[in-house]
Amino acid sequence: MPSDKLKQRQLDDLRKNRLFHVRLTEELALKLQHYMKDQSMNANQALTGIISKFFRNY
Repeated sequence: MPSDKLKQRQLDDLRKNRLFHVRLTEELALKLQHYMKDQSMNANQALTGIISKFFRNY
C-alpha cells in the first residue's frame, strides 16, 4: 500500500496537465477578488466559472 506522500505525488502527476499559473495586473486581480467575494467563491471556482463561460460562448 503506497504511503500518503506517494499517493499524493501520483495524484499531483495526474493533475499536472491541468495546472496553470498566471500573473494578473493589479486591476484585474482586484476585479477577480471582487467577483470572488460577490459570488462567495474561492479563486479556483471563480476562474473555472469564468473560463467555462468564455468557451461556452466561443
